[in-house]
Parts: sequence; C-alpha cells; structure tokens
Amino acid sequence: MTSTAIAVPPAATQQRRLTALTGYRFALASTILFTHTFYSMQLFHTDPAKDPLALSVPVGTAAVSSFFVLSGFVLAWSAPASDTFRAFWRRRAVKVYPNHALTWLATVIFLLVVTTPSLMFGTDVGVDADKAILNLLLLQNWVPRMDYIGSINGISWSVCCEAFFYAVFPFLFPVLQRIPAQRLWHWFAVLGALVVVIPGLTYLLEGPDAAPWARMPVAQIWLAYAFPPTRLLEFMMGILTARMIQTGRWPHIPVWAPLLVSGLIFLTTPVLPAAYLFGAAEAVPMALVVPALATRNLAGQTGWLDRPGMVLLGNASYALYLCHYPILRVLRHVVGPQRRFAWWSGTLIGLVGMAMSLLVAVLVYTYFEDPIVRRFSRRRASP
Repeated sequence: MTSTAIAVPPAATQQRRLTALTGYRFALASTILFTHTFYSMQLFHTDPAKDPLALSVPVGTAAVSSFFVLSGFVLAWSAPASDTFRAFWRRRAVKVYPNHALTWLATVIFLLVVTTPSLMFGTDVGVDADKAILNLLLLQNWVPRMDYIGSINGISWSVCCEAFFYAVFPFLFPVLQRIPAQRLWHWFAVLGALVVVIPGLTYLLEGPDAAPWARMPVAQIWLAYAFPPTRLLEFMMGILTARMIQTGRWPHIPVWAPLLVSGLIFLTTPVLPAAYLFGAAEAVPMALVVPALATRNLAGQTGWLDRPGMVLLGNASYALYLCHYPILRVLRHVVGPQRRFAWWSGTLIGLVGMAMSLLVAVLVYTYFEDPIVRRFSRRRASP
C-alpha cells in the first residue's frame, strides 16, 4: 500500500488550506437541508411510510456521518504541536456554542407562542423545562427518549455528539497518535467493523416504533444513531485518515471511488435493515471521501468545491445546519400547519424555505458566528 501512497511533508500538511473540505461541508449541509425541506416538512399528499422522498433520509444521515468524520479529520489535521486542554476547549466552545444558544432561544420563543402542532416531523408545541435545559447544555442525547433527543431545535442532537467528541479529544488524540503508521489501516478497519456491527446488535432490543420516519424501537435508534459513544467511532475514523496522510500511508484513492461505493449502497436502501439507514451503511465509504478530497488540494488540484462561493457557504454551513430547521418550522406554520399541497406549490414553498435558510445562515455566520470566533477564540494578551 505504501508504494502508491502520497507522501506529504509535515510542514505542507499544516500550511496548505484544504478549501475542498470547506466546500464539501456545504454540500453535506445542503443534502440535510433538502431532506428536512421536502420530507420532514410533510408538504405533499403522501403517507410518510410510503413517501418516495423518504429515500432522501439515508442520504441525509450519510451526510451527518461524514460531518462526524470531517470533524475528527480537521481537528487532527490542525492540532498544534503544543496545546492545552483549556485552550482547545475554549476554541471549540466559542465556535460551537453561540449558534446553538441563538437557535435554542429562537426556538423556545417560537414554541411558547405557537399553540397548534404542525405535520412537520419533530415539531411539538410547548416547552418542558427539563428537556429545554438538557438541550441547552447539549446533554439531551444521554437520555434514551426521542422527546429528549429531538427537543427544542431537534437537529442539535448531532451537536450534542460533537460536544462529547470535543470533551474527549484531548485525551483520545494522544492515544491515537501512538498507533504506528503501519497499523493505521488495521485500526481503521476495526472502527469500520464496529460501525457496521453495532446496529446489528441493536436488533436485540424491542419496543414500539420511535417515529413515523423511524420504524424501529426507541432504544434501537438511540444506540445506533444518537448515542454519542457510538458516533465517536466515525470521529475516530476521521482522526486516523488524517494521520494516514501525514505519515504517508494514504494511497491514491480518487474521490469518485468511495462515492461510487456509497451510491451502490444507496441502491440497496429498500432491502437494508432500518438500523443501517441512519449512517452505518454509508459510514466507511463516506469516511474515505474526506481524505480523498484533502489529497487533491495537497496535490495542487482544485474543483467546484474550491470556488469562493462554495467556500463561503461552507464556512456558513454550521449556521445553516442549526438555523434551517427553526426557519422551516416557522414557514410550515405560515403556510398552514396542517395543510397539504400539490407537487408544484409544495415544491415552491420548499424552495422558498431553502432560500430563506441560506440567506439567514450567511447573515448569522457573517455578523454573529465569525465575529465571536475572532474575538473570543484566543485569550488576549495582558497589556
């Protein structure tokens, strides 16, 4: 494998900007936006259990899986030679928490004002104090109940996972750094096997269906999809792939190859067990896309993901992820919380929702998220 590996000097790995990964973040966020707009909003006259748009769900969950891999990759790639736990946690908190708190507050206000539930998935009315507090603290996933995991701005469940990743990263990263370069692929294979095996083990659990979009017991979807230690495996895969490039153990794998495998797996969606539709089936090939894109930039190659517009939207992707669901919830109530629409009018409403989400995300990133990161991510020197 090492005979065809890409050797990258250590200095180059730290200095070269991987703009393709920034653009890729927007590509991932946009697939999640599409799924939530045209499936979760329930705009059309279709049964959720028979809705062909439900096929977008495994695409969205694969995007979440890739986000977890990307997070591990970027943190390992950019890890300074010397750092402190406090400095690392400060940077992560400043980057992640303000947007979460902003969308949490906006959603709480909305839930206190609105009294009529809508057809949109995950849109209960009212605010339970215990659920709201756990959500604000990014602890909601540790309760194996869908009403906790999906509370307030329900999509923040993945941010809860990320918070756990950041909490353990300073302890985990030195351990993974000690893995000999020649063993990195072995450990990647072990992690990939665990990602595939765990959903199978969840079939030992029983209970009623968690939701119309999740025909499986609550305990099963919690362990396979929302339990932070389970999703830590994908984060660790990202760390290992970053180390493969840095140590010259990454072979030349074109971007299209893992995407082709991912597409072939997607074709098996109708026959895959439900637990595998929430990220596990696509985790391994999607984990290979990230380093494949990175090595293109390291080789001096660029593409559509590197264009300035994609990089801007990639930078705003975290704001897009957290802002889009509250915006779609408001829009669902404006057009009629219980109304269904013809394909053309529902599509128009969905496109309006997507455009609004993109606009708000860019504004939040430009005037809220980025200024806070620039001001508070590093402690100012004493005068």
